[in-house]
Amino acid sequence: MMLLDTMNRIARFFDAEYADYMEDLPALQAYAQRTGGPLLELGCGTGRLLIPLAQAGYQVTGVDLSDAMLDLARAKIAAAGMADRVTLMQGDYASAPLGGPYQLAFCVMNTFLHLLTTDEQLAALRHWRRHLAPRGLLLLDLFQPVVKILEQNDILLGIENEASTFIGTGSRLAEFLDDLDSEYVGAIWDPCNVLYDAEDPETPYPDGYEAIKPRIIHVHIKDSKPNAKGEQECCPIGEGDIDYDGQFAALLEDEYDGWVSLETHWRPVALSKEQVDKPGGADYSSGAEQASVICLGNMQRIIEKVNSRP
Repeated sequence: MMLLDTMNRIARFFDAEYADYMEDLPALQAYAQRTGGPLLELGCGTGRLLIPLAQAGYQVTGVDLSDAMLDLARAKIAAAGMADRVTLMQGDYASAPLGGPYQLAFCVMNTFLHLLTTDEQLAALRHWRRHLAPRGLLLLDLFQPVVKILEQNDILLGIENEASTFIGTGSRLAEFLDDLDSEYVGAIWDPCNVLYDAEDPETPYPDGYEAIKPRIIHVHIKDSKPNAKGEQECCPIGEGDIDYDGQFAALLEDEYDGWVSLETHWRPVALSKEQVDKPGGADYSSGAEQASVICLGNMQRIIEKVNSRP
C-alpha cells in the first residue's frame, strides 16, 4: 500500500500544483466528441478533467486509489454542481470493477506507468478492454523522451498532418516540426487531410505542399470533395478537390524519392460517418478491393500524364 500512502500524503499538494493544468483537455474533448459518452478516467486524482468534461455534457466516471484525492475531487465536483454527471470510485484501476461499458477511457500524465512491470501493464489493458464498449477507445498519455530514443537508435519517425490531432495542414505540421527541431522526425504528407481542417483552411497543393515539402518522408494519397450537404466526402483519386496533376508533377520535379501509399477511404457504396471514424470489420472492407483498383488506375493515368509532359 506504499503508493496509496504516498498519494494520500501528497493529495493537496498535487491538487495545488496541477489544478489549473488544462493543456491536455482540448485533445480529450475532441476524442470525446468523436466517441460520445459515457467516459472513464483511470487515475482521476482530484477531478481536474472530470469537471470540464461533465460541464460539456458527458457522463463521467473517475476511479482512483487515493481516498484523499477523491475527497478533494468530490468537494470540487459538488461546488461545480456536477454531482449528477460524475461518478467517483475508489480502488485499484488495474483490477477493480469499473462499471461501463464506456465509449472512451483515458489515463493521463504518466499515470499508466504506476504499473511497473510489463505483466502488470498487460493485465490492466485486458481489464480495461472488458469495460469498454465494443468499439470503445482507450487513450494513454505517456511522457517519453521520444526524440532522444530516436537519436539513440537511429530511427526516423513520421508525423502525419491530421485535422483530428490539431495538425491538419501542411503549414501547421511544418511549424510543429520546426519547433521540434530534430532531423529524426519528418512529415507524412496527406493532401486530402487538409480538406477536413475547417478551422485552418489551406489549399493542399500548392500551398500545403510548399510549406512542408522539405520535411516529407512519406506521402498518403486519397481524394475528397463536398457532398450534397457541403461536407467533405472521399471520392476516387483525381475526381476531387486535390490538384493531383500538380502534386505528382511537383513530387517528380522536386525529385522526391520516398514512398507513396494509396489510402482507399472511398467506396463505390458510400461508408457511413461511423464506419469512417471507426474503421474495421466486414462492412468497412466491403468494396475496398474494387475501390483500390479504380483509384490505382486513376493514379497511374495521372502519373503517366505528368510524365508525358515536355
